[in-house]
Amino acid sequence: MSSTASFAGTLRYTAPGGASASVALSVESDYNGELVSRIDVPATTASATSFELSMGSVASPTCILIINNVESDIGIQLQESGSDEFQLAPGGFMMVSMPVAASANVLTAVTVTTTDTIVEDGSVDYLVFGD
Repeated sequence: MSSTASFAGTLRYTAPGGASASVALSVESDYNGELVSRIDVPATTASATSFELSMGSVASPTCILIINNVESDIGIQLQESGSDEFQLAPGGFMMVSMPVAASANVLTAVTVTTTDTIVEDGSVDYLVFGD
């Protein structure tokens, strides 16, 4: 029996011309497997240190949430591409959420990399849902 991870949020912003605008988002992701985990990033961790996010038993993710609780940007590498696709600022999060797993090119690997030497203990928290 599958479970459902639900995401609902509203992005509010000022549109061109100064008018207030918003976009409401809602996605329900079915899953049979889940992993809720944390990678501790201790003080004195060197710049360019990489950490692979385990997907646990989830082979076909429907929802991945990554939260940067480190004092500096972290690089995000997808699918073992060999380099960071982008950086995630401190306090930022990245989420991929879909009702069912993609039919091709399923996201199977995520690596985060420190961009500076870490001065204070931090973490990268993440959740993975899927089959």
